[in-house]
Amino acid sequence: MSTHEPWTVSTISEALGSTDLRRQFISEINSAPVHELSHVAARWQVRAEMLAAAAERVRKIQAIELDGREVPGDRDVTDKILAIAEQARHKGAA
Repeated sequence: MSTHEPWTVSTISEALGSTDLRRQFISEINSAPVHELSHVAARWQVRAEMLAAAAERVRKIQAIELDGREVPGDRDVTDKILAIAEQARHKGAA
């Protein structure tokens, strides 16, 4: 989706990809009171944008890997998660 084109119910639905997500989106749009339609659509637009951005990141990573290059950035966040958990334990004990 181009950033210059307005989002529509159709483009949001297409961007969601998953049949289940599309069904849920259409169901929420169809059952929303008229005064809440823009809020429901905006919430789903954000989801569609996030999915589109994630898909673009995946395509870039795949292209880098196919090219035989190393993907930049540290994708293993185990140490970071363990450090955060340790900090949370210490705060809870304080």
